[in-house]
Amino acid sequence: MKKLGLIDILVILSIITASVALAYKFFEPKNDKYEFSGDEIYKCSWIANQILNKGFPLKAYVVGKYHNRDFNGTVIIYKAIGGRLYGIYNNETVTIGGRLAYKEDIRAEKIILIPVGNAIILKNLNPIKTKNFTELYKKLDSYLS
Repeated sequence: MKKLGLIDILVILSIITASVALAYKFFEPKNDKYEFSGDEIYKCSWIANQILNKGFPLKAYVVGKYHNRDFNGTVIIYKAIGGRLYGIYNNETVTIGGRLAYKEDIRAEKIILIPVGNAIILKNLNPIKTKNFTELYKKLDSYLS
């Protein structure tokens, strides 16, 4: 058997190092959260708009002030325009702005955008006219089948 030289050992170590780095890249947990400070509201709004346009539901964990009271909660985001996020919190619509916001309901110090699960599939239905619920059920069942 031949003894291993210095070059052979270096080649083996480089192959092992490359294999470990490649395995780590594939097995590391994916972080699908986007974190922004209140000063980055325009960037946050742009990213939120990109996520929403792809059809993904979106939540935002927000830390800030809600009508001059401390706020620390999760808001369901449904629209993002300019430097403002529109969301639903406790069955009410709210607006979220940056750290210096004065028109919005929530002045955000920190925002974490969290895309939720699968995409939403929207389907527009034509108006359905029926005389009773039985007909409505039959039409909806035939339409969705």
